[in-house]
Amino acid sequence: MNNHPRYKFIETEGCTAFDRTINGKSLVDISHEEQEEIINYLLTQLKAGINDGTISLFDVIRVFQYDEYGHDDNVCDTCGDTVSWTEWNI
Repeated sequence: MNNHPRYKFIETEGCTAFDRTINGKSLVDISHEEQEEIINYLLTQLKAGINDGTISLFDVIRVFQYDEYGHDDNVCDTCGDTVSWTEWNI
């Protein structure tokens, strides 16, 4: 991944201090064009992370809303676990 970060993202939460900033600028003050530039940069970094193995492909898939979730009603006699699945149709 990139050794020289281009953006600093901060999410502030708690009491009355709720904000999301990029390079010290509140997200609500970032133009659509600037957001597009940031998204393109992040997508490039995402692809690099997948290629170098620091980001899992399924971590990216989990960003999307899933279409179906299910689980087996049967509990394993050996470990007590159940099988579940999540399906995305992207």
